[in-house]
Amino acid sequence: MLRYWRTPDRPNPEYEAFSTFRDDLRTAVAPFAPLALMPSTPRMLRFPQGTASRQADTIELFLTNSHAKRPLIWLAPSIKPEGKQWMPSSSMMDMQNWTHAALALDPDEKATRRIAYRDDKRRVSLETGVQICWVPDSEGEKAGAEIKLLVTVDVYLDMAVIYDPLPDTGKDMLGLILHSLIPAPPTAKTRSESEARASALRHFLACLRPAPHLHSDSQAASLQPKEMVSRLLPFQARTVAVLLQREGSSIRDVKPTTSADPTGFWNIHDFGKSFGRVAYRRVTGDMLHIGPSRAVQVTRKGKGKASDQAQRRSQEEMDELEQKLLPTVLDLSGVKGTMLCEEMGKPHSCLLSDSHVPQAWARPSKQSP
Repeated sequence: MLRYWRTPDRPNPEYEAFSTFRDDLRTAVAPFAPLALMPSTPRMLRFPQGTASRQADTIELFLTNSHAKRPLIWLAPSIKPEGKQWMPSSSMMDMQNWTHAALALDPDEKATRRIAYRDDKRRVSLETGVQICWVPDSEGEKAGAEIKLLVTVDVYLDMAVIYDPLPDTGKDMLGLILHSLIPAPPTAKTRSESEARASALRHFLACLRPAPHLHSDSQAASLQPKEMVSRLLPFQARTVAVLLQREGSSIRDVKPTTSADPTGFWNIHDFGKSFGRVAYRRVTGDMLHIGPSRAVQVTRKGKGKASDQAQRRSQEEMDELEQKLLPTVLDLSGVKGTMLCEEMGKPHSCLLSDSHVPQAWARPSKQSP
């Protein structure tokens, strides 16, 4: 009933139409069975035109060829990364969530900024489908029905133009989209301080690596000072080489450090034979095609064939050729110093790294230090 001031109550005609539609839907389909209301169609999502609070959080959905002034529904972003993992350079409306950014980059949509931030290439396409179904609101024969709308948004990336450069603002928008669609490694959710410490210790131990091997033509004996009676074990020689490398030594047996981002910045995603291997740097949103697919699927006969299933590899699992193709945004190769974590041999290794400075071995004794 509609209630008015100083006017008799009267039935709501909109509710009567809704009740008729609900009864027809219950007759037409079984409960939970979706009925297509609109097939997957582009240009159904639009920027919100409502209040400021709604404008920051939602996107509006209009049916195709609809001239209605009000949208069918308002949609909240379906993908919300935990915490503020992405730090764009702007907090305007077109950077509130990935759907806003996708619409802002669409060349057929009205530009959201006065500056040039996009070109005429459609890198991201959105197609939206709407289904409707009814759900019993209780048990028994007299149960009512609730109407549910099922909205599906299909996101398509044009890999032919996705790598083309964009202005900084457009690059931030594309990075926000990729950051939302490409899943991040799962983070451990701790419940107590002891669990948090245990999780931090596991991450620390996972970062430890053995000392790298020396060059095949190198002489480990060159790292052995003549004044030292004790002989270096192989792992101690490698450790001394790493310490010298970190200190910027130019001795022949130490492999020079190459310029590269810190471990964990890049991931390799193998998208199958259609799109090949793609390197993705999560902190900046950069994406780079680095070669054809290496994914192999073993058949029942034991033979391998190219696979279309996406596979993910970390930066540590990349080979040397892949590492050379990656651009560097944070080069720490020139930073001197390192952390030495060994169960034994630490005093020897630290002292021997100093032994390559002539003044460090002015001691006349021939005994082992």
